[in-house]
Amino acid sequence: MLTPRQIVEQAVQDGKISGSWLVSGPYGVGKKEFAQHVCGFLTSGRWRPLTDFHPDVMWVECPLTEEARKEVQKAILEGGAVGDIQTKPKKKEITIDVVRAGIHFLSLKGAAISYRIAVVHLADEMNEEAQNALLKMLEEPYPRSVLLLLCQNTGKILPTIRSRCRQIILRPMSAQAFKEALRQKYPHVKDIDWIAELSGGSLGAARDIIENNGLELYQKAVSFCVPIGELQIEALQAFADEAAAGDKAWALVQQFVLDWCRRQAARDEKGLDVFKSVQRLLSDTERIYLDKKQALMTCFFKIAEALE
Repeated sequence: MLTPRQIVEQAVQDGKISGSWLVSGPYGVGKKEFAQHVCGFLTSGRWRPLTDFHPDVMWVECPLTEEARKEVQKAILEGGAVGDIQTKPKKKEITIDVVRAGIHFLSLKGAAISYRIAVVHLADEMNEEAQNALLKMLEEPYPRSVLLLLCQNTGKILPTIRSRCRQIILRPMSAQAFKEALRQKYPHVKDIDWIAELSGGSLGAARDIIENNGLELYQKAVSFCVPIGELQIEALQAFADEAAAGDKAWALVQQFVLDWCRRQAARDEKGLDVFKSVQRLLSDTERIYLDKKQALMTCFFKIAEALE
């Protein structure tokens, strides 16, 4: 069986690289890094990540929120530091205007020896209107253009889009290879085995845990998974404030709480009911913008009541 890299190299060799590709896999498996390597290969002929600007490559993704965009503009005008754009708050979906900009980019003529490449990251964040706009282009792709759709949940992609894309599935590494990769990337970090277990084989999740005090957040989170009589309300309020203050911390704590509830769900029916309730509440928090602090405290109260 060909590796993802070999699939791309074979397509180039056969002259069949142009068109649309759907690259899927769980969070942190390396979809973005793979796309960067594909871009480097198609623009230079060498399998290496393209991380700098290239005139024939465009990344299409959720735009910054209006507030974050204004902060960036202000920093630029004042000659200050902009910081890492990827860490700034973004909108919840990729809209039709963003996708149309990517389609227009592909329609332009690239360098004579290069391909025109648009990378949609992440494609499952496109709303239905944006996906329909993209579908029209998929039916008649531009010459020497390559569209890479990076996706975590292919179920959110229209079947008509999936059927028009060549698919590559990226799979997690073995447990041993994963731990070795972490040790090589983070030689100074202890508790690699624990981090590997919490991250579920996801390099992205492991990175988030390491770079955002994830182990400390995990220990705090599970310390509140106790019967209602043992719950320290003031400490819980302080923890909920901490978790709700940053996007990364919030994402990690959500995952830790859900994983804990998932383990309880495997034990008995009461645990399953709590898991469903907590999962629904956290999903609604993201979907309809509920107060994060209050939602998290409610989750711990539900757990505490079930353990009573």
